[in-house]
Amino acid sequence: MILYGRARSEKAFSAWISEAAFAAGLPPKSSPDGVRKAAYRRLAQAGCSALEIMSITGHTDIREIERYCREAARKKLAVAAMTKLEVGFDIRLPNPPDELGNSEDNSLKSLLADERPET
Repeated sequence: MILYGRARSEKAFSAWISEAAFAAGLPPKSSPDGVRKAAYRRLAQAGCSALEIMSITGHTDIREIERYCREAARKKLAVAAMTKLEVGFDIRLPNPPDELGNSEDNSLKSLLADERPET
């Protein structure tokens, strides 16, 4: 990062990012590395491809960015799978109505009565 025509030192850059993170309401110990990685994660969660993220971050090796994309995809797939499971339960396994089994002419009760030994 350039300040007044000169490049900042690594230490000055880290301090500048930490101050900006604090001013943005992030936790006090937010490091530039943590803020940077959080940005990768948010870009991946927003649906950006690895190449799109690399165009922002300046990475030349796709492997690290693909890791963030895989993690974001894994979370989306988990949500999709649980949604399918919930929909499946709603369709195939409905809860019985409250009145089920409460009537006097219940066929299950009559079957059970036929199987009981007489006393």
